[in-house]
Amino acid sequence: MWEHTKHVSQSCFYHIRAFHYICAVLDKSTAADIAAALVCSRLHYANSVLNGSPSRCLTRLQRIQNSVAWTVLQQPLLSSRDTLQQIHWLPVKWRIQFKLASLTYKVLHTGTPSYLSERLHPYIPSRTLQSSSSANLYVPRTNLHFGLRSFHHAAPTVWFFLPSTLRSSQTLNTFQKHIKTIFTSLLLIASSDLSSASDSFSWMIITYLLTSLVSYTRLGLERPLNRTREKVECMFQTPKCYTCIEEI
Repeated sequence: MWEHTKHVSQSCFYHIRAFHYICAVLDKSTAADIAAALVCSRLHYANSVLNGSPSRCLTRLQRIQNSVAWTVLQQPLLSSRDTLQQIHWLPVKWRIQFKLASLTYKVLHTGTPSYLSERLHPYIPSRTLQSSSSANLYVPRTNLHFGLRSFHHAAPTVWFFLPSTLRSSQTLNTFQKHIKTIFTSLLLIASSDLSSASDSFSWMIITYLLTSLVSYTRLGLERPLNRTREKVECMFQTPKCYTCIEEI
């Protein structure tokens, strides 16, 4: 993985340096489109295989995205998170989860490609449970860290933390639109980057926001919505805040 990210870094920075000379004469929208075609397409190509990769590999890819975002906006004094928010890009780590969720949705609804479809199996509980109708996937056990990165383990894990309302989206575009909206909302709410939290803790927060923020927004309940934001900020600032965790 280190050699792969090394080659991707060299290729992307070559195009970033060339793109820097013409970016000043382009508007932000056009510059973002060109940057996505030249750099982000290489950065996100087959990025689902990077799930669970060492942090140094993901950090190298994140530096690429930060660099091209600063080049697009021509505002190097902005923080990386604020820069990505302005051009509506997901961080590399979140983009990998987004790709896994999208792949899982396509495989379950189309059955293709077959080599991925045969790796996913529905979860059948031994007895009738309240979650029996939630269309969960069976998560196989593995004793190796490398096994945790495989598609047949990572895809059911990501799918499990998505609420049933999101899983039952009618089209792939609707599914991707909703999940990207929630991820963007997380960036706006969180006071620090999710890269400092564990994957399970990150997905717990995502699940909580998917089920609460969306519901409160639809109902127009401003007070619960504000309280939700306060609890999320508390969890990010103090990950061991069990008071907020128990309220979820």
